[in-house]
Amino acid sequence: MRHQEEREWRQPSSSVNLEDKDVTNDSNINLERPPGRNAEKARLNKQKSDEGSSSNVEVMLNVMADDKKKIAESRLEFLERGRVQYMELENKRLCLKEEKINLAKMKEERQRMKEERERMKEERERMREERETLREEAAIMTMNVDALPLMQQQYFRQRQSEILAKRCGN
Repeated sequence: MRHQEEREWRQPSSSVNLEDKDVTNDSNINLERPPGRNAEKARLNKQKSDEGSSSNVEVMLNVMADDKKKIAESRLEFLERGRVQYMELENKRLCLKEEKINLAKMKEERQRMKEERERMKEERERMREERETLREEAAIMTMNVDALPLMQQQYFRQRQSEILAKRCGN
């Protein structure tokens, strides 16, 4: 505060006559002398130290700004790694899902092929039975029943009639 008082040397607003005995006490009058050489040096030294400390503050602010940038960069790097990991996991999930779908399709295809084999097997069996029946019927139709006993003749003629009715009906 004293320094401020030293800096605020003002000229009196009105001139004072020292011979006047009736001098009023004016509050605006500052009778302090201007700062001396030592006071001016002290003020300059203080100003220089203030500038030095402001440069320290500036350095600290720069360090803090650099730290903030590093933190932001590491955060971005972390987020990028997280995003890459998420994308890798998502790709794996999609691959597994696709593989599951393919396995389900393959299972359906195997089931369909199994059913087709069963159907073909049944068809072959039916055709084998039909061929066997046709052979038997052909043997019966070509058989000479005249040399057989009467009962067998009646049986085979009855069968020949049935075979002919069946073939004519188709």
